[in-house]
Amino acid sequence: MYKVPGLADAIGVTSVMKNLDKSALAFARARESGEYAFDHMGSLLPLYAEGDRKAFVDLVKGAASRKWGAAADLGTAVHNIFERLLLGEKIGTVHPDHQGFLQQAEKFIDEFDVQPIHVEKTAWNTRLNYAGTADLFAKVAGETIVLDLKTGASGIFPETALQLCAYANGEFLVEPDGTRIELPQVEGAAALSLRPDHFSVIPCRIDEEVFAVFEHLVGVSQWQRGLSRSVLGPAVQAPNK
Repeated sequence: MYKVPGLADAIGVTSVMKNLDKSALAFARARESGEYAFDHMGSLLPLYAEGDRKAFVDLVKGAASRKWGAAADLGTAVHNIFERLLLGEKIGTVHPDHQGFLQQAEKFIDEFDVQPIHVEKTAWNTRLNYAGTADLFAKVAGETIVLDLKTGASGIFPETALQLCAYANGEFLVEPDGTRIELPQVEGAAALSLRPDHFSVIPCRIDEEVFAVFEHLVGVSQWQRGLSRSVLGPAVQAPNK
């Protein structure tokens, strides 16, 4: 939940997006566990021989969480570098794992003539009671857009358009202390797929049809967080005859 002074608590855009079907993740986690077991059989066999079932199972089942957790940490670090670049800060020495991302981010900013308007600001919609922090509102190649940075090797997924559409349809931006800022008139949206050796700018639709889908997801969130708890009454007894 997003909480700022003077506004009712709002559900986060990321939480709303969790209502999308993610069943494919279960298969991905299972595959990651299988690949880990195959690649690390040498270290797993002693656990099997010792009968240490818990340690064996914990190592295999946690493979995806460890790998994806490391990727999330990398993404957080790259987002921080990107934010500092946009704010005009001088970037000194960075970790070798981040150097390629830094170079590609600088290349994107230069080639697309990126002129930041708001960096890491929270868009708020009181009508639907949601909020979310957008990576960037900026003039990019002369057009005012809202942009989201993605660092994953899998590229950009369609739900990114829903996320950006939610930001574009905020009523205003808000600071942590509750100060409101006018939300720019957004003309378009894009996702920046940033990798250590290349980047791609992917345009995203943020029209009424896309926003209608996001509105439905907000309704599902409201059902799960509140309405679903009040629709069942206590068991009733058969009337006496």
